[in-house]
Amino acid sequence: MSRRTTIQLAPKTISDAASSAKEILEIAQAKLGFVPNLYANLANSPGALATYFSGYNQFRAQSGFTPAEQEVVFFNHQHRK
Repeated sequence: MSRRTTIQLAPKTISDAASSAKEILEIAQAKLGFVPNLYANLANSPGALATYFSGYNQFRAQSGFTPAEQEVVFFNHQHRK
């Protein structure tokens, strides 16, 4: 018999995030005007947030895709089942 356990963590804010995550949340706030829910939730694990943020920015800068093509990649990834 297996038992399923879930952990629910509250999203972090700029005021309560660890310092390394706080820096990324502040960058997002300044750039976008808000902190995306994904970032706020990933901030529970600053290493995971930093990894995602780095990969996202590298994809944007180095993918070779136009901004419109990048949006297609993100849209298709989010809507796959």
